Amino acid sequence: MAGPVEYLELIVDVFDNTGQRARVKKTLTAGEMVGEVLREFDDLDQKTPEAYALFLRGEEKPLERGLTLEQLNIQDHDELVFKHAMPSERQSSAAGSKQYYFLEVLTRTRHDICWQPAIIGRPDNNPSHNQLLVVNLLNSPGGMSISRRHAQVTFEGEQYFIEPLSATNPTFLNDAALPAQSRARLKPGDHIFLGSTRIELVFTAEDSQKVAVVRRLAARLVVVISPALEAGSVYPIARTPFTLGRKDCDLTLASDMGISRRHAVLDYDEKALTYTLADVGGLNGTQVNSVPLQPNQPAPLWGGEEIQLGPETKVRFEIEA
Repeated sequence: MAGPVEYLELIVDVFDNTGQRARVKKTLTAGEMVGEVLREFDDLDQKTPEAYALFLRGEEKPLERGLTLEQLNIQDHDELVFKHAMPSERQSSAAGSKQYYFLEVLTRTRHDICWQPAIIGRPDNNPSHNQLLVVNLLNSPGGMSISRRHAQVTFEGEQYFIEPLSATNPTFLNDAALPAQSRARLKPGDHIFLGSTRIELVFTAEDSQKVAVVRRLAARLVVVISPALEAGSVYPIARTPFTLGRKDCDLTLASDMGISRRHAVLDYDEKALTYTLADVGGLNGTQVNSVPLQPNQPAPLWGGEEIQLGPETKVRFEIEA
C-alpha cells in the first residue's frame, strides 16, 4: 500500500517567467519556498526576501510565511504567483510640536520625514521599498551615484537616528564616516553627506509654535560684522519685501564692494507663515547658517539664523519677543 504523498506538483509564475513547474515538499513553509525561488532566480534581490511573497492565483492575500504548504491546504497542480509583497504599513511619525525634515542643500528641496523607516536613496521596481522612500535622489545632481537603499532614518519619540544601509557607498554625519548598519543620533542642524558625490542634506526641525509666533511678531536684522555698518546695529523689518544690497535698498551697505547693488530679498510667506530669504543673483552669493542659497530660491527663516552677504558682511535674523 502506497504511503502518503510527500511532494506537491505545482505551477509557479515568477514575474514574467510564467508556467514554471515545481516539485516541492508539503512540509516546506511559504517563507522557505520564497527563499528557494530567490536562489533559483539570482537576478532578484537576495538581501530582502521579506519584499517578496507567494500568492495562490486569484487571491489577494499572500500565503502566510510561517505555515507549511500542507497547512495552507495547497493541492497538487495548484498555481502559485511569486511577486512583490504588498507594501508594508509604515509607522507614522509621532504627533508633536515639531516637524522634522531634510533640506537638500544644492536643490533647496524639502523632504518631510512622516514615517519610519524613512529611506534615503532611489526608487526601484519594489513597491514596498518605494513606499518608504522619503528622500528620493533619482533626479538630483549626482543622484545616480546614490544607492537605492543608501540610508534610513528611524525615531523614538522626538529622538531621530540615521542608519547607513550600504557597505560600499559611504554616508557621512558632519564629515565623520558612519559604518554600515551602525546607528547615530541626529540633531537639528546636522549635515549628512551621501556617496562619492557628497550630496548634502541638512536635518531640520520646524517648530509649529514658532510658525504661529512669526505671524504676529516683528522681525529685525542685527549686524554681526560688516565693513559698511557698525556691529550691533539693529534694523527693524517694518515691511516686506525688504531688500539688502549696496544701493537704494532697505538695508544699504554702500561701502561693501563685495555685495551687489541688489543682493538679497527678505520676504514673508503668508501661506507657510514664515519669513524667507532669497539670493537675487548677488555677487559672491548669500548663505544662511553657512549653507549657500541657490539664486531666486527662497529659504525659510525662523529666527536666530546668521546670514552671510558676500565675503565680509554677516547679519543675524531675529524675531522680536
